[in-house]
Amino acid sequence: MLALKGFAILTILASLGTQGSVAAGQHEVKAPALIGTIDETFACGTGFRTDPKSEGPLPPWVFLEDLDEAPKMKIEGKVVELKLTSSNEPDRDLRKNDRVTRTYAAGEIKVTMELRVTFVCPANDPSESCEHTEAEAKITVTRGDRTQSMMIYGGWGC
Repeated sequence: MLALKGFAILTILASLGTQGSVAAGQHEVKAPALIGTIDETFACGTGFRTDPKSEGPLPPWVFLEDLDEAPKMKIEGKVVELKLTSSNEPDRDLRKNDRVTRTYAAGEIKVTMELRVTFVCPANDPSESCEHTEAEAKITVTRGDRTQSMMIYGGWGC
């Protein structure tokens, strides 16, 4: 009798976990995550990842643009090259706390990156060794009726 009660409880819990899902006996097929990561390294360019504490050229990257290549992301499990379609970047050097929105596209995919600059090299850097800008961004990827957003952290330079 105790085993039967335990089975009934497990059955109830299992049915609660599948509400809004598929009927018993069917397999749910999930589409891959819209936003994935790229496992590449780069020397100069633009790179953003999900961990705000990560530094250096090591992966994984959410958004990557090597100096002489098109920007790219892994979207639905495939690396996709993007084209910049619009940007409201000012016609001056960026400053800390500047906000910039960049929009990219590839076919039916639209990527919007809302950046806030968190670090710029000092204007009078005597060593001239500082060659990068850092930012945090909300990135939103839309493909068809699917949309995914996340915060990413990184920057551009060498």
